[in-house]
Amino acid sequence: MTAADQEILDAAELESLLPWHAAGTLSRGQTERVDRTLASRPDLARRLMLAQRERTETIGLNEELGTPSARVLATVLTAIAADASAEQSPADVVTPAARDSGDSMA
Repeated sequence: MTAADQEILDAAELESLLPWHAAGTLSRGQTERVDRTLASRPDLARRLMLAQRERTETIGLNEELGTPSARVLATVLTAIAADASAEQSPADVVTPAARDSGDSMA
């Protein structure tokens, strides 16, 4: 087996990289490995076409959703603030038993 043969990905590896290949976010080395694999396995090239089509459709659907309203933003920010204020350090937590006895962290 040559070094180039070792750079060929198996079908599972290839499939896991296709979404990132379709988006153009793989490193140059990863892109070259995917391209070599696709060149040696034309039957797998269809999977890239499907990944590209899925990416295009997903982007289109998300763009059709439009921008959230100001009310939605306010709701999200309020929920974030409530969540942040609900986070307490362990020293601030009062267990039920401690609450009943008046002590904290019993």
